[in-house]
Amino acid sequence: KNNKGIFIKSRAPITAYYEISSVANMELLALKGKNALGKEFYVPFQTTYPTTTQYTTSNHQYRPYSSFDIVATEDNTEIQITVPQAVFVYPGQNLSASTFTIWLNKGETAIIPPYANLTDILYKVSRTNRLSGANVKVISGGNIAIITRDDMVMAPSSNVDFVGDQIVPIDLLGLDYAVVRGRLTSSQEYAYVIGTVASTAVTVNGVSVGTINAGTTLPVQIPSTKPITTIHADKPIYVYHLSGFTAGTSSTQFAGAIIPTISVCTGSSQVAFNRTKASTSVGYYDFYLNILVRDGAETSFSITDKNGNDATSLIPGLNTSSSYTLVGSTDPFNKWRYASFNANSIVSGADEAYLIKRSEEHTSELQSH
Repeated sequence: KNNKGIFIKSRAPITAYYEISSVANMELLALKGKNALGKEFYVPFQTTYPTTTQYTTSNHQYRPYSSFDIVATEDNTEIQITVPQAVFVYPGQNLSASTFTIWLNKGETAIIPPYANLTDILYKVSRTNRLSGANVKVISGGNIAIITRDDMVMAPSSNVDFVGDQIVPIDLLGLDYAVVRGRLTSSQEYAYVIGTVASTAVTVNGVSVGTINAGTTLPVQIPSTKPITTIHADKPIYVYHLSGFTAGTSSTQFAGAIIPTISVCTGSSQVAFNRTKASTSVGYYDFYLNILVRDGAETSFSITDKNGNDATSLIPGLNTSSSYTLVGSTDPFNKWRYASFNANSIVSGADEAYLIKRSEEHTSELQSH
């Protein structure tokens, strides 16, 4: 437990995200505002790739690990946590797979990592297990927010990257999801479906893939040949996307994101963003814009820079109908279109900012990740 919770408040709508902007092991956690606050969550993780082995010698007492981190918004918040595997409790204890209770005050956070019976390090944390499907429920007190974090995930190329995002409570979930593929090569991308109700039937790209229970994680491999993957369930689910890009011939950069449902009205009419680093000659820090938009609203975008100047021309084809493809042929997927743009013309820099906005005469929503 610590006092690392950060409270951000504004007098007008803002976009906020937390970025780990190192040379390597980068990641961006999109903060969901009021949509992040709730009373019950199931926590998603990628379950395909382990934590790096680069720091497993005895002279590395502090090693990278995965965890979910909870922050409270009110004092005396009682939180019940059910985990599928044992968790590590500093300085050297562990709790077996079970249900336990913690209390947090406003601004306090709790870090919940998986346990491994190691003898040569201070943090006895597992590099192979993930607490995917853990259930977190407020028994009394105010709303909480949760991030899922996975430090230094090791790709098949042995590159490492942070994978994480801020998640949403179960009352903002839906039945239908569209996953726009990123830029990883081969078949390294996955979507992870996490059940919230027993006996949930899951369909991927129109084909039944089985039934899951509450807290069950179903990995869905995304083929390199499919730019869009549709997921449907008969009960509410989480969908967590492991994506990223491959720079040059072998450098794999992972990232993670919660995918918003398209079952209900979702998305934003405008999104602000910043590009931290410029692209290099071998493709490091290339910048892409993925858009999921209501059918019929795909030609209504504008982009402005930090000075309010029109910058729409930086994304060629942004308002061209042929740039967008229907997500699917059945409801609700036939009501949405998607596109992926190379956005390397966007200027990088910590003090740069852009706003992508949908024209007000359209009532459809924009999703981007």
